Amino acid sequence: MKNLKLKLISVCAISAMMAPTGALAVDAQDFAERLSETVSTLASFQITFDDAQMDGNNVVINGLNISNFPGTDGDENSIDTNIVFTNVVETEFGGYRADQAQFENIDMNKDGIHLIVSDIVVEGIELFSDSESNVLSMMKLYQRFSVGPISVDVENENVFRVEGMAVTAEWNEDDTVMRSDYDITGIYGNLSKIDETEFQEMISVFDLSEITASMVGRSTWALDEGRLSIAESSITVDKIGRLNITGDIVGYTLALAEKVQQMARDMNELEAGSEQFEMQTLQMLMSLAADLSIDGFNIRFDDDSITYKIMDFIGEEEGLSRKGMISTIAQILPMALSELDMPELQAEITEAVIAFLRDPQSIEIDASPNEAVPVMGLMAVAQNPSIAKDLLGLSVSANQPE
Repeated sequence: MKNLKLKLISVCAISAMMAPTGALAVDAQDFAERLSETVSTLASFQITFDDAQMDGNNVVINGLNISNFPGTDGDENSIDTNIVFTNVVETEFGGYRADQAQFENIDMNKDGIHLIVSDIVVEGIELFSDSESNVLSMMKLYQRFSVGPISVDVENENVFRVEGMAVTAEWNEDDTVMRSDYDITGIYGNLSKIDETEFQEMISVFDLSEITASMVGRSTWALDEGRLSIAESSITVDKIGRLNITGDIVGYTLALAEKVQQMARDMNELEAGSEQFEMQTLQMLMSLAADLSIDGFNIRFDDDSITYKIMDFIGEEEGLSRKGMISTIAQILPMALSELDMPELQAEITEAVIAFLRDPQSIEIDASPNEAVPVMGLMAVAQNPSIAKDLLGLSVSANQPE
């Protein structure tokens, strides 16, 4: 009996060691191919890898090849780098999960341009078994992506850099609501390197030979009602100001997202820039316009000294003081707007513009319709602007608190 028990224990132990656990079941090459298929489904370009190997519970991928990237005429670009996916396991349905992907820093020199991309990290990765799976599965590809700093030098002089960029995507428990955020910090651009005389004269007047900026985005997508709520989509440029766009879009359902995804897949088979490609792009845009509605939006600009600089520049050209320019605009603007045949909104616009020019703080356009307005219906506004205020609940104001 004792020997029988020992034999049973031995058999069980051997069976357990030979049984495919999450890490042991991972096929590195299959993982790499699945990743390539997923990226090709999501993007308009394709990626392949030179090699994929297991390293314990990790998958190490070497050599990144990118083809059909926009603006490259279909050429393939190879990057000598490696990517380490940590704690990779095969999922119940034949897909893969990984805690994190850490990219080796990219350092490239080509035609006098030096690109350095550092600290590329992707977290909460999930690859589904079928690259043709629904768009919801594809949108759950990762939970967080971060990179930075990014630097571009031309002829040994820094012309562009970004301190950091982070993108997150969080889902509720039943996958009906997705919250996504992005933050791009420390954007720097050296405009003095743009070889155009008139442009250089302008940036010299406005003291903008170098710019620093940041970008922020916050949105929520409720799949059950197809509502995309944009809480913030802003860009802030020092010495210029902050532009922010918010709003609600209705009709962006999972079915519509899958329809657009399929159209994007079809476009991947076409030559970028071809007549057929352009036609397919137009069809995609028309499809979106036919299904989407606008349930309000707000466009706001907060000034950071650029308005007075523009006024002084134009005033010097025209021989006008700020006060004289404002008086001229106050006379011209109502006449220019009168052709739109919307007297109430015309008065609002004039009052807001003059108030802003006298004391440049902020100016905003707000639309608060009684009910969502189909995107196709906006064409009616373009043809007959007089209905804009009633249809969209349009208003214009200046120097109001956010």
